[in-house]
Amino acid sequence: MKARQPIRWRHYLYPEIGGRIARRTWVEFRFPFIHWLHYMTFGWTTRRLFAVTLVGVVPMAFLFMAGFNIESVSIMFPLVAAILAAVVMGWLLRPRVQFSADIPPRVERGRRFAVRYEVRNTSRRPAVDLDVGVMRFPILTEEGIGAARVPMLPAGASCIVESTGVGHYRGLYRLPPLRCHTEFPSGLWRWGRTDWSERHLSVYPSYTRLQSLDLPEGARNRIDIDSASQLTRSALEFHGCREFRQGDSLRHVHARSSARIGAPVIKEFQAEGRGRTAIVVDTWRLRLMPEMGFFSDPVTEAALSLAAAVTDHLAQSDRELELLVAGPGVHRFKSAGRGGFIDEVLDILAAVETSGRDTLQQLAPVLVDEIQSIESVCMILVRWDKPRSDLARTLEAHGVGVKIVLVTPPKCRRPVDLPQDAVCVDCRAVERGEAVTL
Repeated sequence: MKARQPIRWRHYLYPEIGGRIARRTWVEFRFPFIHWLHYMTFGWTTRRLFAVTLVGVVPMAFLFMAGFNIESVSIMFPLVAAILAAVVMGWLLRPRVQFSADIPPRVERGRRFAVRYEVRNTSRRPAVDLDVGVMRFPILTEEGIGAARVPMLPAGASCIVESTGVGHYRGLYRLPPLRCHTEFPSGLWRWGRTDWSERHLSVYPSYTRLQSLDLPEGARNRIDIDSASQLTRSALEFHGCREFRQGDSLRHVHARSSARIGAPVIKEFQAEGRGRTAIVVDTWRLRLMPEMGFFSDPVTEAALSLAAAVTDHLAQSDRELELLVAGPGVHRFKSAGRGGFIDEVLDILAAVETSGRDTLQQLAPVLVDEIQSIESVCMILVRWDKPRSDLARTLEAHGVGVKIVLVTPPKCRRPVDLPQDAVCVDCRAVERGEAVTL
């Protein structure tokens, strides 16, 4: 994972503790000073220090200030002296290390992933009891990346340790700083180094591959989805060149351009006369209360999972795809007849934020403006009302094939006015991976 260096002085005034990009958690909103408090708590202090302070120092200090003249009050002074001595001793023996982390840029929600840390001891003495890892999030953790421990690292030596992480909630995250520290020798204070490089982690929605998708062709359809995969390469016209992406075929490498810039360049082809399918995703959450950073709406999360499954299924064909999803703003993606774009779609679905307002008002004008070039539309909705019904009828009136997928809460009845050919899916069935046929 590439890390971006932030402004040098910024982390001193506003230390980064991580969180979802484009959305502040309720902790940050209510307590702006939580950043430094979090850094001091998880970066320097230890549990033993809290135990000694709460059990020994705080009660004795209260009794001393209250005027109680008892022998136990005198215990406070050696405890404070021991804490100060531990801080000074830890500073003298603090580790001097260089470290880096190899964290995947995107992971699937709920699935564990591997993390590798590389640590090198640059001092002349061995480093003992090193902990290296991404600092924890405050209060309720949105994602977790485990730290790794190095019992002892000789002088000048380096090692690679591994750990695991898991993204519990979908989203685009700015990770907290990477830190390597030790509690040696007292166990009361941590000294170490912090890497303030900016790192991002994209947690995309988990999805199950579809076995079949019945997509209406519409009156203006010229090419069937199944027959589109049988088209020969002669149906493609050269459109241009772009940089190599994971999943691209090496047969399309442009040799001259690659040699000129010193990096693989892929020839991009435009599909002439091919069908174009638009995927419209509704992100209007059903819950009235805001998510506040960790309460996700199961219905909208299921809708985004289905959007990823539908995109993955249609990516196997030669159709042009267009993804339209709002939250906040309109996220738009066009495949333009190229392959290997599933990672870009997953990054968009990870960054989408659900909304407490109707998002269809933003998507409908964009869809209607390009209605002449669209042959089929897959609408993944979380509710059924008059605006959504009118949009479906407008598309059908222009000869566009419309596929309606309605994601409902558990034990919710099918709407009476929902078209007979529409698919009604329970959000729990999507979460369990049972929705494999649409």
